[in-house]
Amino acid sequence: MNRKFTLCIAIMLCLFANLQVFGQQEVVWPVSLNSVDWDTSSKGSGADVYNEDDALVLEIMSTADVAWQGIGFFVIDLDLDVYPNGRVITSSESSSQWSVKLFAAGMDDQAHALGGDQSAYGEKTFTVGDITGQSGVSSFELWLWGIGKGQRVIFNKMEFYGEGNGNSVDVIGNNPCIFHAEKGKLVFDKAFEKPVAIYTIEGKLVKQFKAYTNASVDLAKGLYVVKAGTKVVKTIVP
Repeated sequence: MNRKFTLCIAIMLCLFANLQVFGQQEVVWPVSLNSVDWDTSSKGSGADVYNEDDALVLEIMSTADVAWQGIGFFVIDLDLDVYPNGRVITSSESSSQWSVKLFAAGMDDQAHALGGDQSAYGEKTFTVGDITGQSGVSSFELWLWGIGKGQRVIFNKMEFYGEGNGNSVDVIGNNPCIFHAEKGKLVFDKAFEKPVAIYTIEGKLVKQFKAYTNASVDLAKGLYVVKAGTKVVKTIVP
């Protein structure tokens, strides 16, 4: 009896673990690391930003007037209910001290996302709402700073993420419709001729069609309302 009871408990725990995994799938909104997508008009003299392979490099020249340089910023339009957290990964080949700051309407000045200047490299995470006081669909600036003449910092990845369905929807029924957003498109992981309608956040119909598994639809970057079958969800196309 004890062995049967133990086996039942083990099976239940495994099932619960699997439910947790499927229910808490991470969703990600990537930030472009292409240097031309960043506004560097405010960078100081002696600072540079450029690409090295797939990384974004911030460099403080040895001739810089000041050691601290606000190199550039990226405007983020994001649903913080879906993607509340930020993640930055820097290369161990970096030599500069660095900082990530956020700025939004109503804030007096930029605020450190990571609690201060950084000397270590690797993965760092933060929660946007704790810094900007925002929630829901929000707009803010992501700033990168470097310090140290003749030094540089290498960013390998920047993204916002959350746990849960996020930018995917699973329609109730035996034949689900599951999709996710990628750069410039929606990709349907599972779809069995489900009717799909895509609207702008203002309610204008953008596209209407029947979705099939592994199909994709091209969309401009932005926030959309997607109706798939009987479910409606907001999603952001990066």
